[in-house]
Amino acid sequence: MDLLIGLAGNSSIFAVTVNSNNGILRILYAMGREGMLPRRLAAISPRLGTPAFAVYAQSGFAVVVTVVMGFWGGPFNTYAYLGAVLTFGIIPVYWSTNVACMRLFRKQRPEQFKPLRHVVLPVLAIGLIVIPVYGSVWPLPAAPYNWFPYAVLGYISSPQLPRYSAGGVRSC
Repeated sequence: MDLLIGLAGNSSIFAVTVNSNNGILRILYAMGREGMLPRRLAAISPRLGTPAFAVYAQSGFAVVVTVVMGFWGGPFNTYAYLGAVLTFGIIPVYWSTNVACMRLFRKQRPEQFKPLRHVVLPVLAIGLIVIPVYGSVWPLPAAPYNWFPYAVLGYISSPQLPRYSAGGVRSC
């Protein structure tokens, strides 16, 4: 039974990795195109019409992470750890998207602005996602789950640290 659970866990990790691949590839491609990452990530394969190097780079990274973590923590823990960390990582994106929706339609497209669609629903969505976030941090979960939100918060805020100096915040 342990073998079947292990195989199910690893196949689930693989499925999530494949499912996430498209979004990650779009980000790598766009950042490569804009020069924020190596431009090679934006190179389009003439045969396939896809950013082939970005596909190989992301796929290789995903395989290495899942295999190493699978050996380190076992398949179930790897799935649970990555699921928790990635969920905490996507929540700020979800919140930011809702805030961006409100701002976009209020400031840049006022003729299309509808209060229900562009204020009430985004605020409701942000509020509703607070419920599982709260449930994930209180009561305090067992280690290592108790430090995952702080690890993600540190990761998200670390690029902002160079903006701060003894004189305050510098504009980028």
